[in-house]
Amino acid sequence: MLRYAAGEVAAFSELYQRHKDHLYRFVLGSVGDAGAAEEVAQDTWEAVLGAATRYTDSAAFTTWLFTIARRKLVDHYRRTERSGATQAEAAVEDLVAAVHEGPERQLQSHQLLALIAQLPPDQGQALLLKEEGFSMRQIADIVEAGEETVKSRIRYARSSLRSSLGVGDEH
Repeated sequence: MLRYAAGEVAAFSELYQRHKDHLYRFVLGSVGDAGAAEEVAQDTWEAVLGAATRYTDSAAFTTWLFTIARRKLVDHYRRTERSGATQAEAAVEDLVAAVHEGPERQLQSHQLLALIAQLPPDQGQALLLKEEGFSMRQIADIVEAGEETVKSRIRYARSSLRSSLGVGDEH
């Protein structure tokens, strides 16, 4: 990012290629809708470009990127009403449409995304960031909460998912 901010345009392309899939999975898991996920991801990348000159390497680029993405998700939640349907309802609609689209694995993925979209946003985002490989410290920085809070959110999210899937809690 520092190279891009210094005028090396190709450096942004490298960053984008390296992080676009992880970012998209996080956003898609948060909103549960491919169209909305593409919009939020695009908004995130536009914000990254706009903030390039203000970027400092005080934290990992991925932490900075996902912090921006989380803020864009909050903006999305604030402005989205989808004709009275919640994000969770939209995710379920996508799940129903996916039944006719493809293989079993795709269906399972849509089911999981629909269930994650039904979680409280703080829990779903923490879980998705953990699944993307972020450490508890990095997640805490991204979601602007303490590490213990993040651990609790992930624990509650996993518990809710197990309950939704009819699987008993494992302690």
